[in-house]
Amino acid sequence: MRVQISKSIARLNPCPEIAETKGYLESILLAVVGIAGRRHTIPMKRSKYTLRRRALSFFRVFTVVIILSVLFVGLGTTMTARKIKRDIEQSLPPIRDLDHLEDKRITRFLSSDGKLIATLFKENYKPVKFEDMGDNIKNAVVAIEDARFYQHNGVDYRSVARAAVQNALAGRIQQGASTITMQLARHLYLSDEQSYERKIKEALLARKIEQEYGKDKILERYLNEVYFGAGSMGIGAASSRYFKKTPDQLTVAQAALLAGLIQSPTYLNPLTNHRGARYRQIQVLTALRDNDYITGQEFRDSLDEARQADFDELTPEAGRPLLKYPYFTTYSMKKAIDAFGEKKVYEGGLTIRTTLDLKAQKHMESVLTEMLGRYGGSYGVNNGAAVLIENKTGHIKALVGGKNWRSGDRFNRATQALRQPGSTFKPLLYTAALERGYTQDTLLNDGEVKWVVKDGNKTKVWKPINSDGREKGKIPMREALRLSRNQATVDLAQKVGVWSLLDMAERTGIKSELPRVPSLALGTGEVTPLDMATAYSCFANQGTFHEPTVLTLVTDAENQKLADMSHGWSRQATSPEVAEQTVDMMLRVASRGTGAAAFIPGLQIAGKTGTTDSFKDAWFVGFTPRYTLAVWMGNDDNSPTRHLYGGDLPARAWRKMMLGLPQGRQKTFDFLATTPVKRVYCKKSHRLKGADCKETYAETFRAPAPQTPKCTECKSTKVFDVNIGEVELPDPLQTRPDYPQARPVIL
Repeated sequence: MRVQISKSIARLNPCPEIAETKGYLESILLAVVGIAGRRHTIPMKRSKYTLRRRALSFFRVFTVVIILSVLFVGLGTTMTARKIKRDIEQSLPPIRDLDHLEDKRITRFLSSDGKLIATLFKENYKPVKFEDMGDNIKNAVVAIEDARFYQHNGVDYRSVARAAVQNALAGRIQQGASTITMQLARHLYLSDEQSYERKIKEALLARKIEQEYGKDKILERYLNEVYFGAGSMGIGAASSRYFKKTPDQLTVAQAALLAGLIQSPTYLNPLTNHRGARYRQIQVLTALRDNDYITGQEFRDSLDEARQADFDELTPEAGRPLLKYPYFTTYSMKKAIDAFGEKKVYEGGLTIRTTLDLKAQKHMESVLTEMLGRYGGSYGVNNGAAVLIENKTGHIKALVGGKNWRSGDRFNRATQALRQPGSTFKPLLYTAALERGYTQDTLLNDGEVKWVVKDGNKTKVWKPINSDGREKGKIPMREALRLSRNQATVDLAQKVGVWSLLDMAERTGIKSELPRVPSLALGTGEVTPLDMATAYSCFANQGTFHEPTVLTLVTDAENQKLADMSHGWSRQATSPEVAEQTVDMMLRVASRGTGAAAFIPGLQIAGKTGTTDSFKDAWFVGFTPRYTLAVWMGNDDNSPTRHLYGGDLPARAWRKMMLGLPQGRQKTFDFLATTPVKRVYCKKSHRLKGADCKETYAETFRAPAPQTPKCTECKSTKVFDVNIGEVELPDPLQTRPDYPQARPVIL
C-alpha cells in the first residue's frame, strides 16, 4: 500500500521545488487509508447500516485524495508561475526616470536634389507639465483609454479577464486590455509584437512603474509620449498643430477629438478621414459623460460643437507634412512605412531621399490645373491625374493625384483611382501576339466578330463595334493599332487568347486585379494611372520591367546608411525584339494616328489613346526615350463626360507636360534604326506591291520590317485571240477526259 501511494504522489507532483512535501502527504494518506482499513476489519454482520458506513468511508477517502491533489497541483502551478515570473523579470529593462522628457527626432523627406519636401515633425517636441495640461484633455484620455486608471495598480484585472475570454473564444489576440501604464511601458521599453510574453512583460513593467511613480507623473509622461497623427508627438505639439492652442485651452469637444486619435492616429486623422474622426470624437464624449466627467448639458453642448466644427479651419501647420507636394509626399510616406515600419519612420529621425523632381512636379501640377480649368467645363470633366516615370531607373519623378489638394479631397487618383483604361490596354495584347509569331503585317478581320461566352447554363454572344460604326475588312495589325480598331483587336484576342493578355499585364507590372472576360482586350478592366505608366515604361526599356520607386536613400539619425533603394527590382517582361516591334507600331499612333495631338516635332513619341464607353474615362499614355507619362481625365463620380476622347484634351495635356521636361540629348530611341526601311504595299491586299498592283501606299519601319509576300490578288488574266476557222475545237460532250494515273503531288 505504501508503495502504491508513493507512486501516486510522484505522479501528482508537478514541480520539483516542492518535493519536500512528499513525505508529509504520504503520512496523511497512509493514516487515512489505515483508519479506513481497520474499520473494515471489525467483524460485524452485513446490513444496510454496514454498507452505508463503507460507502461513507470510501467517500471520505476519495474526498481527501481529491482535495490534496487539487492543493498539490495548485501549489505546483503557483510555484511554476513564480519561477516564470522571476525569469521574465530578470529580462526586463530598467525603469528610466519618467521626469526626463527627451527631444523627439524629426524624420525628413528630401527631393532628388536634396531639397526638404516634408517632415513628420515640423515642430519640435513640446513637453508639457501635468499642471499645464488642463483637465479636459486629461479627463478625455482617461475616460476613453483607461476608465479605472486611478483605481488599479497598473494592471486592470477586470479588463484582463474580459480580454482573456474574448481571445480564447477567438483563438487569437483580439483585445489587449492595456491600461495607460501598460501602454506607456510598451512605448518606452518594448516592441509592438503581438504575443502573450510581451503582454506579461508589459504588465510586470506597469506594476514596477506604479510602485515608483504616482498617477499624475505616469499620465504626464503618457500624454507627452503618445502620437496624435500628422507628425504630432505629444499633447503639446498636437494641440498647437490642430488648434493652435496650448493643452489647457482646449474645449471639451477639442480634447475629445485629440483623445480619440490615440487609437489609430493615421486612420482617424481628421485631415484625411472626417467621418472616422467625428465618430471617434462622439465615442470619447460619451465616455466622458458615462464616467461623470461632464454633465448631460455639457455633453449636448459638446456634440453641437463637434457637429459644427469644420476641419478645414484647422491650422495650416496641422497638415504641413501633407501639404507640400502632397500627392507625391503621402505616397512616399506610405512606401517608407511599408519598408521600415510606422514606429521607425515616425520616431527614428530618418532622412529619406526621394525620386521627386521638383521642377517636373510643379510643371505637371500647373498644366493639369490649367487644362482642366480652361477646358474642363466644356468637356464636362472635373479631375485628372498624371504619373511621370524615368525609363532607365523606374524612378517616379512626379506624381499628380488631382487638380488640387484640400482637406475635403485627399484622394490620390494617380495611385488609388481604379478606372477602365480603354484602348490604352491594346498594346499589351498586340505585344502578346508578337511573342507568338504574329507580325505587324498579320491581317486581322475588322468586321463583324462574335464571341460566345458561357455563363453557367446560359450562353451569351458578345459583338463589339468600332467607335465610328464602320468596318474596314482585312487590315494589318499595325493599322489596327494605329487606328484603334475594336473589331480587329477582338479578332486578335480570339486568336491569341485572353489568358495571354492577362499574363502580359502581370509581367509588365500591372498590379490591379483584372477580369478574365473577352472585353478585357478593349480595356474594360480597372487599373490606376501608375499601373499604365509602369507597363508602358517596359516598352521604352526594350522589354525590361523596373519596379517603380519613390525612395532612393535612407539614413538614420546618426547619418548611417540604412538602405539604398535607388536600384529596384527588374526583370525581362518581354524580349527586346518584341518590344521594338511594339514601339515601332506605337510611333505611328502618335505621328499619324489617334494620338497625333501629342506629337512633338524632333522628338520620337510612342503612345496610345484610350476612351471608354459612355466617355467616362479618357487617357493618353506615351513615352519618349527618357520618360513615360500617363495622363487620365474623368469625373470622380464616374459620370460620363461630354464626348471627351483620349486623343483630345488628355493628349494635348500630355504634350504640354512633356514639352516642359528636360529630354536630354537623346531624342530618338537608340534601339530603333536611325534610317527607316521603306516598304510599298498594295491597298487592296495589304501585301507587298506586285507588278500588277495599281493602288499602293508606302510604310516605313524603324524595327526590322516583316517578311511579307507580294500581292497575288492583282494579277491580270491575259486574253488570246483565237481564229475559230483555223482551230478545230473538240466536242466537250464527246471528249473523254484523260485523268492522270498517278496520285497528284500537292505542293
